[in-house]
Amino acid sequence: MQEAIPGAADWRGHELAESTSWIDRITSRQARELLSTVEQVMAAGRSMADVGIAEFPLPSLAGDLAKARDALESGRGIHLFRGLPVETMSIDALR
Repeated sequence: MQEAIPGAADWRGHELAESTSWIDRITSRQARELLSTVEQVMAAGRSMADVGIAEFPLPSLAGDLAKARDALESGRGIHLFRGLPVETMSIDALR
């Protein structure tokens, strides 16, 4: 038998299904801000791996991203953003 993972990362699927605390909906304003910034980085020929917060500030999304980072690093280990128009984005932009 496997040992349980201690803390918030010890969850089961039914627990996630009963909660929405791990899900954020990106607003249309946040989506536009994110897409615009991604386009600027790509147009400059920059790799997303080489881009830092100075080039990618995302002021309307920063708080939600910080919450997600905390959940990934110290919490459940999972976070979902909904509302990003992925069907209109290229594979490179999605990366």
